[in-house]
Amino acid sequence: MAAKLNKAFFLWATAFVAALLFLVFTIQTIRDAVRAGDWPVVEGQIVSSQYFVGCGNIRRNYFPDVNYEYIHDGKRYRGNQVVIDTDFCGGSFQASAIANSFKPGQRVAVRVDPAHPNRSVLQAGKPQLQSIVLLITALAGSLYLGYNVISRLFGSR
Repeated sequence: MAAKLNKAFFLWATAFVAALLFLVFTIQTIRDAVRAGDWPVVEGQIVSSQYFVGCGNIRRNYFPDVNYEYIHDGKRYRGNQVVIDTDFCGGSFQASAIANSFKPGQRVAVRVDPAHPNRSVLQAGKPQLQSIVLLITALAGSLYLGYNVISRLFGSR
């Protein structure tokens, strides 16, 4: 009986630690997305913008591929990150809408990480809806799993 309880406790505790790590990662990603809104802005230009099939678990989801160039401190860089906290892997409608909103040759505002000028983003300052959903899920999972770990730890005496 004690071995069975220890095994169950170990499984719940492992799941709880994994949920906490996921929660920390999600918070950090959202924080990075918001902080990127304070990065210096330089003018850039869209080089190409299209969407492809090939992301997700089954590699049948669509993703936008937006490439741009910008100059920071006299050096030319290339970037392809539209936002920091979401990869936009999903339906063709969303991927095509994002890709079609950027036309080759179009001038764009590029936010550049001052510490790492090769890191840039086109849209920043607020988290994406997907990140908020992940945050809520991670928080709920952490609370649920934490409750189970604590109840098994103190309820088994």
